Amino acid sequence: MTHAEQLTDPVAYHGEGPCWSGTWGGLRFVDMLAGDLLTLTP
Repeated sequence: MTHAEQLTDPVAYHGEGPCWSGTWGGLRFVDMLAGDLLTLTP
């Protein structure tokens, strides 16, 4: 069984399209309501 864990405080109003890559070293997703591209790094 997999369990989700919240790692940060909320950083997006409406985050979608998460994509992980070791090349840039993090998780990227868009916040559609704010018009932002966000990156979370380990």
